[in-house]
Amino acid sequence: MEQIRYVKIPHADWRTEPDTHVAYGLQVQGPVQSWTVWHRYNDFLTLAYELAREFPGATPPSTLPPKSMTSWFSKIPVMGSTGTSSEVEFIEERRHALERYIQSMIVCDDERWRTSKALQAFLAPTSKGSKYLAGKNMPGMSASASESGSVHSDTCGATPASWLNDERDVEQTVRDIRQSILRRENALTRNEISVSHQSLLQAKRQLADLGRSTKALESALEYIKPGLTSGELLRRQDMLMRLNEDRANLARIV
Repeated sequence: MEQIRYVKIPHADWRTEPDTHVAYGLQVQGPVQSWTVWHRYNDFLTLAYELAREFPGATPPSTLPPKSMTSWFSKIPVMGSTGTSSEVEFIEERRHALERYIQSMIVCDDERWRTSKALQAFLAPTSKGSKYLAGKNMPGMSASASESGSVHSDTCGATPASWLNDERDVEQTVRDIRQSILRRENALTRNEISVSHQSLLQAKRQLADLGRSTKALESALEYIKPGLTSGELLRRQDMLMRLNEDRANLARIV
């Protein structure tokens, strides 16, 4: 595929097939030709997963915007309707955030992102496999679950409301780690070595997720800081401080 100069997402359309969702039209511009490919939010989630597999441990220029309206898909009107003002605003914010997500890889100084197999296939014209991600889901996740799942935002696409949603998810991760530690201790008292080992491994995986999530929250807070009052900024900084303290304490236990 020819070298891509830029990608824009000027369109978001209501779709009812194969189920109710919103499709985003990506206008891809090469040196000579241009084309449009359509993807739903679930496809972007899978792209992020494929990039993580292609470049283990690497952090992309930006991350996907989170899905903050958990029951949103059940409320989308039929295609051709304009939807409620809150739904339209939500889609517009996500459309801009998805455009920044893709474009950040195109213009990044680290060329591995724009030349990655996953991104090239994702942006390829229909005749060359733009459906590469269509219908695919991340391992262990059904189509409906991945569509409604949450992805922690690093900076791009974060809003004050989405930040609070992500912070609550991180708090839940802290509680999950404590539960894993408790299961390990209970298993040790019963001399259930296998269960104890599995619980420890799970706690370590959750702790790694917690580290990535707290860093994402810190970056996202810097991104939304201009739109916060000084009091609200201090409140959220305190929330982050408590999360980092919890993470440090849990790391010592694990």
